[in-house]
Amino acid sequence: MTELPLIFLGGLLGSSHCIGICGPLALALGANQSQLRTNLARQLVFSAGRIFTYSFGGAVAAFSGWWLTQRPLAVIDCTSASAPFLNRLAGENRIVITATKSGAEQNETMFPRFFVAALAGAAADTDKDGRVSLFEAFDYARQEVERAYTSARRLQTEHPLLEADGDGVGTPAPTAAAGDGAAASLSFLGSAAGPSAGESPELRALHVEKRRIEAALEALRLRRAQLAEAEYQQQLEQLLLELSRNGQAIRRLSGGGS
Repeated sequence: MTELPLIFLGGLLGSSHCIGICGPLALALGANQSQLRTNLARQLVFSAGRIFTYSFGGAVAAFSGWWLTQRPLAVIDCTSASAPFLNRLAGENRIVITATKSGAEQNETMFPRFFVAALAGAAADTDKDGRVSLFEAFDYARQEVERAYTSARRLQTEHPLLEADGDGVGTPAPTAAAGDGAAASLSFLGSAAGPSAGESPELRALHVEKRRIEAALEALRLRRAQLAEAEYQQQLEQLLLELSRNGQAIRRLSGGGS
C-alpha cells in the first residue's frame, strides 16, 4: 500500500514545472481584474481545464499500458551490451531478444544483420510452413553469428539470448520443444504467407491444422493465470505434442524427412 502515497508524492513533485509554464498564464488571467469573484472564477475554470487534460491523458496512458500487457509483445534489442534490459523487460505474454548475454559485451554486434536476413528469407523456415517464427529467426541468427566468428577465427564477443516464458532468464540455445523456444515458436512478425502454388491439399490441410494448434496454444497462454499450474502444464503438454506431430507430418510431405 505504500505505492499509492509515493505515486501521490511523485505527482506533487512532478507538477512543479507548472509554476514556470502555467504560472504566467494564471497571472495573466488575473491581470487588470480588480473584482475578486471574477478573478477567482477565471482561475477555477483555468485549473479545471488543466485537471481535466491531465486526468484524461493519464487515463489514456494507463489504458494503453494495460492493453499492451494483454497482448503478445516482442522486444528485440540488437545493440551491444543489451543483456541487462532482458530481466527488466521480461513478463507475461512478452518475448525479449538481446544480442548479448551481458553488459560487458560492448563490441559492435553481427546479430541484427543475420536476424533481419532470417525474417526476410526462407532459410530460417525450418518447419517449412511458409513463415518464420521469432524462435526460428533467433536460432538462425544465433548459429550464423557463431559461424561468422569461427570462420574469421575470432573470439566470439556476442552471445544472443531469448526470453519468452516470463521468468526473466534468457536462454542462449533454446529448443522449439520447451521453455523459451516453445513460446517464441508461436510468435511471428507480419502476416503469414499464403500457400504456394505447388502445395498439395494434404500439406495445405496440415498448415491449417498447425495454425489451429498455435491459436489454441496462444489462447492457453493468455488463460494461464486463471488455471491451476498442473492443469495448465497438462494442456500445454498435450498441445505441444500435437504441434510436434503436425510438424513431423509437414516435414515428411515437404521432403524434409521425419
